[in-house]
Parts: sequence; structure tokens; C-alpha cells
Amino acid sequence: RGDCSIVDKEGACIMNFKKYESYKDSGEEWIGDIPQEWQMTKFKNIGKAIIGLTYSPEEVADSGTLVLRSSNIQNGTIVYENNVYVNKKISEKLKTKNGDILICSRNGSRELIGKCAYIDDSSSGHSFGAFTTIFRSEYSRFLFYVFNSPLFKFQSGSFLTSTINQLTINNLYNFKLPLPSVSEQEIIVNFLDQKTNEVNELIKSKKLQIETLQKYRQSLVTETVTKGLNPNVKMKSSGVEWIADIPEHWDLCQLKRKMKLITDGAHISPETENGQHSFISVVDIKEGKIDFENSLKTSTSNYEYLVRTGCKPQKGDVLLSKDGTIGKSVVVDSEDFVVASSLIINRPNHKEVDAGFLHFLFQSNLIQVQLLSYLKGSALKRVSIKNVQKILCLFPPISEQLSISNYLGNVTKDIEVLIQSIYEQIKVLEQYRQSLIYEAVTGKIDVRNYKESLLEVNL
Repeated sequence: RGDCSIVDKEGACIMNFKKYESYKDSGEEWIGDIPQEWQMTKFKNIGKAIIGLTYSPEEVADSGTLVLRSSNIQNGTIVYENNVYVNKKISEKLKTKNGDILICSRNGSRELIGKCAYIDDSSSGHSFGAFTTIFRSEYSRFLFYVFNSPLFKFQSGSFLTSTINQLTINNLYNFKLPLPSVSEQEIIVNFLDQKTNEVNELIKSKKLQIETLQKYRQSLVTETVTKGLNPNVKMKSSGVEWIADIPEHWDLCQLKRKMKLITDGAHISPETENGQHSFISVVDIKEGKIDFENSLKTSTSNYEYLVRTGCKPQKGDVLLSKDGTIGKSVVVDSEDFVVASSLIINRPNHKEVDAGFLHFLFQSNLIQVQLLSYLKGSALKRVSIKNVQKILCLFPPISEQLSISNYLGNVTKDIEVLIQSIYEQIKVLEQYRQSLIYEAVTGKIDVRNYKESLLEVNL
């Protein structure tokens, strides 16, 4: 049948593979043809599903048996963060074994249903929670890749709805898949182990590049908003040990001294029925911009009430997040929205403070460190308005603020473009990994005689 190519999003060839000599109809339109020797089957024929442990709050302890939950499943492996232990007798059936696949089967987020981890020696012997399911099978290494392919995601759409975020045992047992022989499964798994490891290493390298650029941006912003653009400026002692010297003509004062208004948004849940007006919260502040497209929309009557109660920002205000993710900021350039209590509206005295400069000041280590020092709350971290008002800030003359804001706007924009480019490269790699897994576990490519070569992806 000739060569079969895996291509990137631009249609460029990434890798060439041979196809099998002969194919047959799988009987499923969404799978298409499968190799002649493969067999279609259901999960119920090749393994056993086990729902996790139910336990009460009283049984949670500082030590005992570790209970693996959805949060312990990260990137196909088990991570030991936010661990929960229980002090109760647990049957061996409800303990993980080498070769098990641990699956997130219930979650508030639909996107997390089906994420899974392969249990090896290091993660065996633990229990697992009621919102997870173990699938135990002699074919588990092959099935792990099936779970991480569009084969699973496509079929999961038949039971996941807007009101049901649950993978039941019955759902799982009725999933269909093409199954090769055990010896061929081993070949496919070894191939995918090698290739996905190569992709994962590339992704890891890309993420490190992003982290380095973000640290550089943070350092650049901090240096500029605390020292200015003139390297020869005369300095003076700030009088604050951890701030050290500052430009002699700059003003060091609490934030409230330069603001006309510091207040937060709505402390009520928005009415979303017949929603027409954007209701912005901390989750909608992304990379110094407001994501209006994906934000909640509130009704006209609710919007008008929130406007009357001071929850509507003005152009030139600077929003600062105080709940959940602390310290995100954005300059307001539109007036047709209201904000939630997770955001603080900072309205500068524009004769003394440039909004762009204030935004960069909020992003500097000078402010971020102070915000973190005021954190309260064990579950949802938050900073009070009272403490935000007390934050020590540095303000040069307004003309100098404008110069600094323009300079940082241009430089950080270039950094953001580079970061976004790397994010796009990561997406290409992730798409390639998904495509490779799908093509291999459905027999669209024949890897039995694959000659090892280094991965080359057109980014």
C-alpha cells in the first residue's frame, strides 16, 4: 500500500511508515479499516474495572494508607502532591498493583475524565479514591496508550454530557478497540515508549525555554520600575532594608497615597440567564489582557445593579487579582463590563500615576513579594483590600513613568511573541504525539520493522 505519512498542522511530512499488507473493515466507521490479523473487542473482554475506596472525613489521618486521587495523576504518571491518607482496613482488591491503569472517572471538570496513569512498582500498594477507577488487564501496557489516544476520547463523548461527568464501569466495559496479538502489542508499546519519550523530552525543553524567558521578563520589569532607564541616576537610601537604594527624585509611598479609588468587585454570583454583559473574574485575566470571549455574561438588570454598587471599572483603571491566583494585573481600556470580588479596581490619580507604569509595577518583584507576604486562607488564598492599600510603591515623575511604560511595553511584547511561538511549537509536538499513538494503536501504520531514527518534527 506504499508509504503512510504522519504530517504536522501545515501538512508537512514528519515521519514515513509502511502500512500493513492487508486490511479489513473494523465494523466501526470511526475506526475504519484495521490490519487483517487484528480483532475488534470490548474492554469487558480483556480486563476488570474496580471502583475506588469510599472513606469518611473522620478516617482521614496524617499517616496510614495513601489514597491516590485525580490530583495525583499528572502526565501519565503518579505524583505525590496534596496526598491524602486514611486510617482504616482496606482490602487487597482496593490496592494498586504493578500494571494497573488508574483512571479519573468522576470530576467536576469534563476535560479531566479519562486522564490516567500507569501503575509501576513505585506506585503500587496504595489505595485509590472513589472518584477513580482501576482497570486491571494483562494487556495494560498497550491499553495505556489506547486510553491516551483519540480512540478513548471519541467514545467518551457518548456518555459525557453537560450534566454528567462520570465514567461508569458499564461505560468503560463497552468501549471498543482493535487488538493485535500479544507479541505485536509489545512491539507497538516499545516503539511508542521510545517515540513519546523523545517528544516528551522536546516538550520539557520547550517549557524550560518559556520559564527562562518569563524569569528574564520578570527581572527586566523589576529592574526598570525600581531603578529607571538612566544607569547614571543619583541614588538615595529608601529607608527600607529590603528595598535598598532608589533614584533620588523618586517617591516611595503606600499605594493608597496615589490612588483615587481602591475597591473590589461584586460579592454576589452573577445572574447568567439571558446574559449580555461581561462579568470578569481572575480567571479571565490572561497575559496582561482580558479574555472577554470566554468570560461569564450577566443579565442587564444584574449589570445595572453592579454598576450602581461600584463594580464597573473605568478606562485607565488597573485591575489587580487578590483571590486565587494573586497578583495578575491588566490596564482597563473598555468600560462595558463589571468585575467579581476576586479583582481590585485601582483608579490612579492620573496627574501623578500612569496606568501602564502601575501595571508593570504590579508585575515587579517589589509588589509581588509584598502580596505574597499578606496571603491568608488555607483553601482559597486571598489578599485583603486593606493590605493592598498598604503596599509600598515607587513612583518617578509622570513623564518618566510614561517613558518606562513605553519601553517595557515594547520589550515585553517582543518577549511575549517569542513565548507564544514556543507555546505553538509545544502544541505541534503534542498533536504529533497524539497522532502517532492513534496511528499505531489502530494499525494505520506498521512499526514491526521500524528502523530506529531520531525524531524530526517540523516546527
